Amino acid sequence: MATQPKPSYTVQEYLDLEREAEFKSEYWAGQIYAMSGGTSAHSRFSVRVTSLLTRYLPEQCFVYDSNMRLYVESFDTSIYPDGMAICGEEQFWNGQKDLVTNPFLVVEVLSSSTAKYDRTTKSDYYRSIPSLQHSLLISQDRVSVEWFARQDDRTWTATNYSKESDVLPFQIPVAEIYKRILL
Repeated sequence: MATQPKPSYTVQEYLDLEREAEFKSEYWAGQIYAMSGGTSAHSRFSVRVTSLLTRYLPEQCFVYDSNMRLYVESFDTSIYPDGMAICGEEQFWNGQKDLVTNPFLVVEVLSSSTAKYDRTTKSDYYRSIPSLQHSLLISQDRVSVEWFARQDDRTWTATNYSKESDVLPFQIPVAEIYKRILL
């Protein structure tokens, strides 16, 4: 028995559908995939990190939660980071005010179901964005923040912060990320 081919969508068709949908989906090169819901801890970590970024990043930076879509042109992909910041003027795909293209920093809160994807495929997407300078992967089950910083077009350095007393770049205290969630 032959299978039916999956329909292929343009980014604009995806946006039109997504704006009317009752749930979030991501767009990958013509295909649309529904996203699963998050846990209480995941949500608290996301809110905590975005509030800390708002407090500690330079004033010219705008911080977004997981409701803002990010378009990765080199992969023709639209995804929802758990948090991100744009420092300077916002750039939007095709003038669409709900699809940014130039993050300075992205955040992913790791869960058992998404950790592999966040560390591999999604990180590759992020690193292809010319404006991206920093990426954070935050563990939910132990004190561990991986901070990736761009050195040049192809080189990234990684630093793991695993103590409450550690301080991330921009003077963000690790203990503040985990306060009242794990600690």
